[in-house]
Amino acid sequence: MQNGLTVSTIGTVGVVFIALRRLASYSAMIILNVRQLQPSKSNSSGSQRSTSSDVVLIKLGGAALTHKNRFETIDSKSMAQAVDLLKNEYVRNGTRMVLVHGAGSFGHFQAKKFRLTEGSGAHPEAQLGASLCRASVRKLNVELVSRLVSSRMPAVSISPFPTTTTNGGALHRDGALQRIKHLVDNGYVPIVHGDVVCDDQLGHTILSGDTLIERLCTLIRPRRAIFITDVPGIFDKPPEEPGAILLSKIDVDPSTGTMCLPSAFRSNKSSHDVTGGIKKKLASARNVVKRGDTPVFIGDLHSEATARVLSGEPGWGPDDDERGAGTWVRMKP
Repeated sequence: MQNGLTVSTIGTVGVVFIALRRLASYSAMIILNVRQLQPSKSNSSGSQRSTSSDVVLIKLGGAALTHKNRFETIDSKSMAQAVDLLKNEYVRNGTRMVLVHGAGSFGHFQAKKFRLTEGSGAHPEAQLGASLCRASVRKLNVELVSRLVSSRMPAVSISPFPTTTTNGGALHRDGALQRIKHLVDNGYVPIVHGDVVCDDQLGHTILSGDTLIERLCTLIRPRRAIFITDVPGIFDKPPEEPGAILLSKIDVDPSTGTMCLPSAFRSNKSSHDVTGGIKKKLASARNVVKRGDTPVFIGDLHSEATARVLSGEPGWGPDDDERGAGTWVRMKP
């Protein structure tokens, strides 16, 4: 009986051993097949993590998306081109990006009418005005995000209002921006916009996309920042004036933090633009360079130079020879 028991036991062990070998073989095949189905690192549609240093920060100006002087009117051609530009870069190069977009003709009219930058006591219907302003900007945001998602980009909308506050107009709590960093590190394309936010002193105010850009550069440390607008770059005077000269490079003095601009430099802004116009945008570009040493390119949506800089092509960096299109704001060599 002992011998019989031993043989039986050995037989049972042998059967189990064979079954385990087959199971291991099947598991290896399954793992191999799953790996073959997963996208490679070069495939941008995957959900692999990326480091913050790989991120490009993009400010897509409202003037590049809308007819800025027509109430809540999208520039359909420019919107389509912006989506194609971002989609092509994402799909072709797998570029990780954070997008901050302006409001253009969405939001600015309401912000001016209800004097939202001055606080909740500046107008008898200030709270209604804030709600109307937010609703207007959200229309543009939803349209842009919807088009990007339809292009198979994992775009997600982030509104600062619920979790971000200011104090006397200065950024105070930036919960939304902390979420943006988490999202981009996990493979999403966050889309954020300037917004009405609660203010500890004023009740509420406008938090501009330019201020958001400054803070995001500190948090994310992008390899470059790109301001996409409706003009070829920064000129020494309004570009519609005769004799306006494009400034290909604007240096920031590392010791003083000031920009080296021509003494006769002049700019303009739309009458309903409550976020400071080109001077505020230049100040934001300077602050980005000064705080994080991140070079900033300012260029036209329709320019080949903008697409090449977005892709990081050799020969199109802040220290390369002038190409006649766009403006680099950089730390003075």
